[in-house]
Amino acid sequence: MSYIDLVNRFWTIDSEFSFSHLEVHLYFKLLEINNRLGWKEKFSVSNGRLCALIGTTQKNLIKARQRLIDKELVGYKKGSTRDAGVYYFPFYMKKESNLETNLETNLESNLGSNLESNPGNINKTRLDKDKDIIYIPAPAIEKVILFWNQFQISRIPDNKEKTNAAILKALIDHGEEAVLQAIKNYAEIVNGSEYILRTRWQLSTFLDLHVEKFLDEESAKAMYRAKGGPNGRGEQRDSRDDWKERFKNPAGTHSDERDLEELLVRSETGGG
Repeated sequence: MSYIDLVNRFWTIDSEFSFSHLEVHLYFKLLEINNRLGWKEKFSVSNGRLCALIGTTQKNLIKARQRLIDKELVGYKKGSTRDAGVYYFPFYMKKESNLETNLETNLESNLGSNLESNPGNINKTRLDKDKDIIYIPAPAIEKVILFWNQFQISRIPDNKEKTNAAILKALIDHGEEAVLQAIKNYAEIVNGSEYILRTRWQLSTFLDLHVEKFLDEESAKAMYRAKGGPNGRGEQRDSRDDWKERFKNPAGTHSDERDLEELLVRSETGGG
């Protein structure tokens, strides 16, 4: 059975049982994950990762998965505390044997010829075969959360759905090393007495809206340094109290902390 057959079979069953939006999303996300893994007979993916990918809670994920299992669209073997659950498609797509053989033969042939003519191409050939595979395991998400918590910036909500989704996107966009470095830079700035930034964002907010400002340590520190040092235009930065005075409203009260920081950043980056 081919990938198209799996899709068509799903919609045929849907015409009779009318799957919910979440059930549809879950089924096609599982197809996508297996496709990225190169179509394995069985593959593992954690509940936490799936919840982040399809934007739901674990309770709703389990209900949606059970309905797909009941209709024999997916199979599932529960994991342990250390290992994620295992998924499979009862009508698993078997690749045509001659296509698989030809692929491996051509790959080996290419590796052999490339190695003889240019040994440096061997890694490139292998990467070309797998370049579309993006897999971020649950431990990578937990690593970011643990790293964030050690700086005691803000509390992670009990419902991690939004947090996990933000982490996953940031890891895909910037990579693990850059994300961890950005968190470290933010922690040093928000906890440092020499910087004006005092807002302690939620992790999801930081990753969704602010992480790019903290990828480079020097530029981030220069942006939020309270006084001393150039701001890129040969001027000296004003202190936090000076900024409060300049942004009083007609009633004589100050803008709140977030408004103040937004005005500060916009003025220093040339924003309108």
